[in-house]
Amino acid sequence: MRYLLKLEWLKYRNNGLVKVLIIFFMVCLGLLLLTGKKLPELPPPLPDPSTIFQFPYVYVYQGYIGNWLAFILLGFLAIYMTSSEFSSKTFRQNLITGMSRSQMFWAKLFALVMICVAATLLYWISCLTYGLLHTPDVTVELMFERVQWVPRFLLMCFGYMSFAWMLAVLFRRSALSTIFYLTYVMFLEPILRWAVHFQLYNHRSMLFYPMNSIEDLAPNPFFEYADAIQQDEISFPLFLQPWESILSSSIYILIFLLITYRVIQRADL
Repeated sequence: MRYLLKLEWLKYRNNGLVKVLIIFFMVCLGLLLLTGKKLPELPPPLPDPSTIFQFPYVYVYQGYIGNWLAFILLGFLAIYMTSSEFSSKTFRQNLITGMSRSQMFWAKLFALVMICVAATLLYWISCLTYGLLHTPDVTVELMFERVQWVPRFLLMCFGYMSFAWMLAVLFRRSALSTIFYLTYVMFLEPILRWAVHFQLYNHRSMLFYPMNSIEDLAPNPFFEYADAIQQDEISFPLFLQPWESILSSSIYILIFLLITYRVIQRADL
């Protein structure tokens, strides 16, 4: 594992785009929550803006910010790290030098996991920092009340990156992979869920689509108040239960990885 990670590190340690994406992710995740200080007073039942920075709610709001950043920045990073290997013929060179296809798969997998772990550590540190600075009368119980959002954040990051990695292996070209990635997540799946599934079968099974399952690991921070604003024609909660999103996301991630592994094993690299 250490050898494979070292190979990935040597490939990208001097890559400008990789550095920009990682730095941009770090800066945005650390600072975007501060825009909450500009929010006006919200009407009931919505919370007071000051709670955004306090334990335990900071895990929720910071997680939702990280949801968008992981979707855009980490997803594109996974696409670039894979498609660049095809464009530069690195995969083919690795085969010629004696590296197996399985080793190439595991090397990239380890690299993506390490990126997700680093992103999760940054998320946790930022939550602790905001919470300690803004929460009156901090207690250990309050500090760790929603700490389960940390492993959920890790799974969410890896969900986006594994889906993007699969697309990059299938399409091989960065532009095509990115276009399909953004189109599916932002337009195609919502259309399938709301314009097709919901209209034909008004049932909460529409919540179990791949990207919605991953997104619900760190959902919109106002999900706790959704019942108060939910429309009459929707007879079920708008978000998956945490255990449902964890289970369904894990299944989809395994499917993404299996497809990626099979393509790498059989494709003409």
